[in-house]
Amino acid sequence: MMEIHTKVSYGGNGICEITDICTKTIDGTTKQFYVLTPLHGDGAIIYVPAESEELMSRMYQLMTAEEAKCLIRQMPSAETGWIEDEKMRCAYEKSVLSSGDRMALVSMTKSLHEQKQMLAAKGKRLRTADAQALKQGEKKLFGELSVVLRIERDQVLKCIQDMLAE
Repeated sequence: MMEIHTKVSYGGNGICEITDICTKTIDGTTKQFYVLTPLHGDGAIIYVPAESEELMSRMYQLMTAEEAKCLIRQMPSAETGWIEDEKMRCAYEKSVLSSGDRMALVSMTKSLHEQKQMLAAKGKRLRTADAQALKQGEKKLFGELSVVLRIERDQVLKCIQDMLAE
């Protein structure tokens, strides 16, 4: 069981803080809920039923600062590859964004960046779905790295570049 004030990543909402654990009665059934407040959001509050395995599987604890540094050092070796089939690519992007697999997230965003640069050289742009996946991937990855490394979100890219230059 996670505790109040724990910071977690929750699905596409990014980094949240557990601000409360409460019980609510809905349609005569009392359930326990985690109350999440996104750190980088519009002030929305998310209620996650503790007994829902599916929804709870989207919530996971943040990596440590040491794990973040290790992940950054592994970024250059992250595998990339473009999935030509649009439906398969969208399914892959969706599964990566909802998983807690940070290396898969790095690989996906790296692949999307490479594709974006290749298309830009031809005067073209990423498809909207791919551009959104890239934006969500960066939000999720940079959000977590900023929290665990205790830096501002807009400093994450420079921190990554500096660590890789060492």
